[in-house]
Amino acid sequence: MNREQYIDVYFESLFENVSLTDAQETDARTKYNSVIKKLTQKYYESDSIDNRFQLFGSYGKRTHLRPARDVDVQFILPYSQLERVNNWQGNKQSRFLQEIKDCLLERFPRTTIRSDEKVVVVNFADSTHDVEVLPSFKISDTFYYIPDTKKGGNWCPVPRKAPHLEPGLSRVW
Repeated sequence: MNREQYIDVYFESLFENVSLTDAQETDARTKYNSVIKKLTQKYYESDSIDNRFQLFGSYGKRTHLRPARDVDVQFILPYSQLERVNNWQGNKQSRFLQEIKDCLLERFPRTTIRSDEKVVVVNFADSTHDVEVLPSFKISDTFYYIPDTKKGGNWCPVPRKAPHLEPGLSRVW
């Protein structure tokens, strides 16, 4: 075996050792789909998750490796929900993340779920894939608003084509 063949074999072996197994990919997909389905039922009164989310982070970029960790999901809410939340008093963003947390606790009552500045984290007990949900409101074809609970709360404009929110990378399976 020449040097190039050896490197190819070695790299292929390395890649197989760090790539997620089929079972791990199925676990991730099952978890984030069930999270998005529950949120879709609440905020859209529908079971269809089509065009309601996109993956970002390592799953969105298709760079996820073993060991299995978390799946970052942007959940896109209708603008009417932003109007509803903006009528609240106090830190609207914190209250909104709490509302999402409470919704997910209905579906996953034995799961640790917490809000953390901009996201709601669903920590599944099996220690494989957790799901981090970034709620967002589509403001225009070029911007989303995402919540930020720091300093009394505010809405942060995020470009739609931000590197971590690339729509073309939204469906990896």
